[in-house]
Amino acid sequence: MENPVKAAREKLNITHKELSFVLGVTEQTIRTNERGENLKITKKILHFLEDQGFNRGQLQRDYENYRNWKKQQVFEHLKA
Repeated sequence: MENPVKAAREKLNITHKELSFVLGVTEQTIRTNERGENLKITKKILHFLEDQGFNRGQLQRDYENYRNWKKQQVFEHLKA
């Protein structure tokens, strides 16, 4: 399963560095969101992606689904 933040950034064909520069956040903020480590998509990223034509609600749902999938992967690893 692909993280929706990463998928959106790649669809826009911009790098972590370019996105962080445009938003005024660190590259680490972008990478943290792309790994699903934040509970929710950072507001600046969410607003930017919405301005670029992405559906805000769909991004949020997909991000939550990604985090749940990632959590399940961890649990499966622990059972192995």
